[in-house]
Amino acid sequence: MSSRESPKVIFEMTLAEVRGKVLDMSDVTPCRLRFIDCRAFIDDHILQIVEVTDLRAEAFSAISYVWKGNPPPSPSLDRKSDAGSFAVKGAEDGDMISIDVLRCACIASLLSDEEDEVDEENGRQLSPTRFPNPRLRKARYIWLDRVCIMQTSKQDKNWQITQMFELYRRCTQCLVLPGGIQRLVPLDEETLWIHRAWTLQEALAPGSALALFAWKWGAGEISNPGGDRGINLQIVVPKLCAVSQLGALITACICGKLTFKRVISGQKHPPVQKGKHGWIVPVKILGAKTPNLVSLNAALNSTAETRERGIWQSVFGRTSSRPVDMVFSIMGLFGVLLDPSGFDVNDRTGATIALAQAILRKGGSASWIGLATRAAPFPEISTFPEFPKTSVGGKAMLLRSFDEPVEAISMLDDDTWLPMEYESSIGSRESEEQNEVQIIRGEMDDDGYLTFMHKASAVIPVATDKRQSTNTAGYAQTTDGQLWEFLDAVDIHSIEYPKTAAIILGMYVRLYEDVEDDDSEESDSDVGSDFDPSELVKFMLITEHAPDKFHVVSYFVMHDTDNMWTRRTKNWREYTFSVGGPVIRTISKVSNGL
Repeated sequence: MSSRESPKVIFEMTLAEVRGKVLDMSDVTPCRLRFIDCRAFIDDHILQIVEVTDLRAEAFSAISYVWKGNPPPSPSLDRKSDAGSFAVKGAEDGDMISIDVLRCACIASLLSDEEDEVDEENGRQLSPTRFPNPRLRKARYIWLDRVCIMQTSKQDKNWQITQMFELYRRCTQCLVLPGGIQRLVPLDEETLWIHRAWTLQEALAPGSALALFAWKWGAGEISNPGGDRGINLQIVVPKLCAVSQLGALITACICGKLTFKRVISGQKHPPVQKGKHGWIVPVKILGAKTPNLVSLNAALNSTAETRERGIWQSVFGRTSSRPVDMVFSIMGLFGVLLDPSGFDVNDRTGATIALAQAILRKGGSASWIGLATRAAPFPEISTFPEFPKTSVGGKAMLLRSFDEPVEAISMLDDDTWLPMEYESSIGSRESEEQNEVQIIRGEMDDDGYLTFMHKASAVIPVATDKRQSTNTAGYAQTTDGQLWEFLDAVDIHSIEYPKTAAIILGMYVRLYEDVEDDDSEESDSDVGSDFDPSELVKFMLITEHAPDKFHVVSYFVMHDTDNMWTRRTKNWREYTFSVGGPVIRTISKVSNGL
């Protein structure tokens, strides 16, 4: 690795010996960085694990995958072609690690594109991990958590969690294996990668992320109706697998397809329909048009508060075997480092409060508010929506008392907040300043109460027989169906207990509508370019459950017709609120389990 420290070999076994084994890594030194040596794996057929103490070392790739992926392939008649698989002690509940899949990942890590991207204007080579169309860059080492973390050591696991964000941020490239580590899946096979908690960080932290997938055809370029064009599809093992840019495949999955264009005339093409610009390949490897893809795409392509909102949206629709990992998996994306040893594995509530406190202390905003306005507020921290049930596999589900569980992502709002890229269409800097005023900043106490100052209006419920149109002169309906009258002129302080108020959250724009149904990637218009960024306005409805203590009841989501609400809220008064509860949270004791 670096001249300051040579990598120390801590484990070595031939691949023939590894096959069918459960590897025991319990005797290695905890709290160390470990990597698989790809050169030893490919050239010498040895699984060699090395240990270092500094991430600032020779280039390494990091693998992103799901703990329980797509089922292994059917038994082959020719068993000689299958190198077998192995497990790791302490992680037997996860999928077996295919030696063939790990070999493909190692080959990808050792490959590099022959041509470096060059900044023609300045005449210098671009950063190998930051140019718009990333290709494979050579890295001798590879990181796979199943092998590189001591699965039997809570001490090592907790330490590794604190290193995770930096590890993915500093990797030469992240190799995404959407179907897991039992086999590589083709582009048209759906996986659960988008539904897992840790894969969010693994997509957002690296400078370069590429999906590794089964591919029998030649190299080429891919495009999609979302605006990505000329994206490199690079062969890793001929007639077996290839890589391409993760971001382009996310958009392709949102659209349901991509267009493949061969770079060598005469080479075989996929057995699919030919379109105007190439071969139309169905794509659902990262999910089949799920809203999770839309929120991830928003996080990938946004900055500041809009990116943070995209992170909260993305994690709401994901799940993990340990509830607390729903927080640990995103803390680094907010520049926060919590101590995992201070939380029980089931204490998602306590970890969420700690993360929110840290974000607000750094001057960040409460960008999680209003991300799922149709979901019930979480009773212990009501500025958050209810937490979905977590699990080692499957999707994030919201439990209902009398109905069947519903997929959490179905309750997510399909919009984004404060779209600065649309500033020119808004027409003035006043709109930008107005949105900044609507950002909620403040502080949160240990009970989850968010204290902040913000513009608000008193509201009163309207009887059923006196209902008015939603946007008629100060009347509006919440997402739970109740109609309310806005009393702008009434001082909230003058209202007797319990007070009820509506707090302006800002203007929103929907992320995506249906894309065109042909391969019109050469079109000048991109998906969603005709949206009006001021078409939606949101308010948070709160009520008092104790003197000066409020909780979220519901939300208003309305079309801001003729900027009626924008003009109306401009002169609202500012008030200080403390919003949390109303249920007093239960403090979880830290357990000694893994």
